[in-house]
Amino acid sequence: MTGSGASTEAAFPWAAILGFGLGRLRLPPTQFWALSLPELAALAGPPVAAPAVTGRADLARLMRQFPDRDATPQECVRDTREEGETHGR
Repeated sequence: MTGSGASTEAAFPWAAILGFGLGRLRLPPTQFWALSLPELAALAGPPVAAPAVTGRADLARLMRQFPDRDATPQECVRDTREEGETHGR
């Protein structure tokens, strides 16, 4: 520690680790504190991949497959760009 009060390193996620070990896994404190970080990581399992982002074609397909009750099929596939919406493009 440099004493400047500013740190460029992220703080260790103690709250999340304690919550996982003592809460979710229900480990007794003595067993939790005896674990090494690799052992704790092994108990957590592999990281979960983020879900894929839905593209315009997928969204149009889903809107046709599951239309709003009051919408006509044409309203479900209308391209919003025709209305002048650019969504940052």
